[in-house]
Amino acid sequence: DGTHIGEWCRDQSLSIPDRIRLFLGVCDAVAYAHRNLVIHRDIKPRNVKLDRGSLGIVPRRPRPPA
Repeated sequence: DGTHIGEWCRDQSLSIPDRIRLFLGVCDAVAYAHRNLVIHRDIKPRNVKLDRGSLGIVPRRPRPPA
């Protein structure tokens, strides 16, 4: 399923500039989702998952409404 972004940054020993570049990529992904009318309720570091094989964002399956 991937590793949450904070853990991934620590594991990779990313510098501050690299973390900012990664965060900007997450911002681009969220903007893409918004443009395509994807609604989210809980964006936080533990919900942003990174695939260990690449820097791609691993989509999270939404929970069904309660």
